[in-house]
Amino acid sequence: MLKSYIELVIITLVIHFISNLSFKGFFPIPLWLIPVSIFMVGTGLDKKIEKISPKKVFK
Repeated sequence: MLKSYIELVIITLVIHFISNLSFKGFFPIPLWLIPVSIFMVGTGLDKKIEKISPKKVFK
């Protein structure tokens, strides 16, 4: 539980950093990606997607 909490904090910090940059106009990132990524991490969907990523399929 603690590990996933730390991961969530790190991801949140990264998202804040990226969204701050995008507001300053460095590079555009769709704002809907932020809640989607939080949802994916919260539900463990990102791990499931990693499992079926093309890299692992073609190895």
